[in-house]
Amino acid sequence: KSLIPLYKESKDQALNNNSLGFGISGSGPSMFALCKGEETAIKVLNALKKVYFNSEFNTTSFVSKISDVGCKILS
Repeated sequence: KSLIPLYKESKDQALNNNSLGFGISGSGPSMFALCKGEETAIKVLNALKKVYFNSEFNTTSFVSKISDVGCKILS
């Protein structure tokens, strides 16, 4: 997390906007917030966009559902 610019600010904003959790995907630099419901997810997304809006970093953000299928083996 120390190598991801604005990580702490992002996590703080996600949690302050009712995300259930916040973390790093793999070894980074992708981050994710888990939210209950699309309305909360959009609220968190907008808060995270504000963190990076005036920074030098370009970001891509999106909201998606968690799979209800779970893990499966592909052959």
